Amino acid sequence: MTIDEKEFRQALSSAFIELLESKRGISAELGRAINKPGSFINEVKRGKPVNSLHLKAVGIVFGPQKVLELLSLCDGEKDNNLINDKNGYRRNSKVIALKHRDLVTHFKDPEKGLENNEYLLSIEDASNELYEKVSDYLKTTHETAKIMKKQIQKKILSTKERKAQGD
Repeated sequence: MTIDEKEFRQALSSAFIELLESKRGISAELGRAINKPGSFINEVKRGKPVNSLHLKAVGIVFGPQKVLELLSLCDGEKDNNLINDKNGYRRNSKVIALKHRDLVTHFKDPEKGLENNEYLLSIEDASNELYEKVSDYLKTTHETAKIMKKQIQKKILSTKERKAQGD
């Protein structure tokens, strides 16, 4: 089995970035573990390759199993780094699996999050057309929620500014 070095580096960087973005403060914690600033860890987000110090920090903070998970992006008899799924999309399946597995824990109600994900699976099984419609609806609703959140933040900010000017 041959491993394409460029694809491996990209997949490793993607997996590392996913880890950094999975929880707030991870960069700082990893940096402290190896006596480096959090900015050293975040250099990966700016295109620097993951190196042994990054992996050492992951090992110290999360344990050696997490390092093995990051490094096992290309295993088995074929190169699993980038594969075609049943719909023909090219994606890094291990990174997606790790991200999705942790996704449910970010919901305020993880049980409800899991239930909604199971509904999506059921809809996809029943009808790809219906699944696409639901996906479009979710995307539109997501964009609407982002706009609403920005408007609320602007109102809060303007209220604070008015109070600051009145003092």
